[in-house]
Amino acid sequence: MYDKSLSIFSPEGTLSQVEYALEAVKKGGLSLGMVGEKCIILAAERKAVPKLQDQRTVQKIIRINPHTAMTFAGIVSDSRSLYDYARLQSQSFRYSLDIDITVEDIAKQIAFKKQEYTQRAGVRPFGLSCIIAGFDEGGSEPKLFLTDPSGQVTRWKAGAIGKNSDKVLGILEEKYKEDMPEDELLKCIIGIMMQYIEAGRKNLEIAIIKPGNHFQIVPDEKIEKILSEIR
Repeated sequence: MYDKSLSIFSPEGTLSQVEYALEAVKKGGLSLGMVGEKCIILAAERKAVPKLQDQRTVQKIIRINPHTAMTFAGIVSDSRSLYDYARLQSQSFRYSLDIDITVEDIAKQIAFKKQEYTQRAGVRPFGLSCIIAGFDEGGSEPKLFLTDPSGQVTRWKAGAIGKNSDKVLGILEEKYKEDMPEDELLKCIIGIMMQYIEAGRKNLEIAIIKPGNHFQIVPDEKIEKILSEIR
C-alpha cells in the first residue's frame, strides 16, 4: 500500500515513490559539476548510441538560457520535460520583467516542479536529479545548484549525481580546491570522469561556462589531448 500511493507515508516516515525515484537517479549516467576561477565546468556520461543514430540527438548538457546550463542523471525522458519547463520560465521572466532570471531562481523553479509531483494524484515523481550552473546576468560569481527528485535544492562548489556519485564525492573532497584555474579544473574533472564512465571517452560530454554568456562544448580533440597529458 505504501509503495503504491504517492501521498501516504511509510512507517519509516518516507514516501516510497520518491525513494524509487532516487534509485532511478543512482542508476543513471554520472554527471559532475565543478566551480573554478571565473568558470564552471559540467561533465556528463551520455548514453552510447547505435552507429546509425545521430549523435546530436543525445545530449546530457543542455543550455537553458544564454548564461545558465543544466545536466542531469536519471530518466532521460523526464529531463526533456524539466528543461523545457525551465526554458519557458526563463523566457516568461524576461518577457514580464525585462531582466534575466537568476541561476538560483531557475534551480528553485525546477525544484518546485519536482516537489509538486511528490504530492499530486495521478502523477509520479520525476526520476531525475539535476545540476544547474551558470552566472547571473552581468555577474562574475559562479553558481552551481543540485536538485533531487524530492524537490530539495542545495548550492555546491563541486557536486556529482548518478551512478558512482558517492565515490566521486569522496574524491572531490580530497582533490577540489577553490579558485582552480580552468586548465587545472578541466584536467581534474576529466581524470575523475574517466575512472567511472563505462564506455570511455567517446561517451564523455563536457561544457565550460564563463561570465558574459560564454558557453562551450569542449571538442573531442581537446579532451583527447588532455587525456594524453594525464596518462
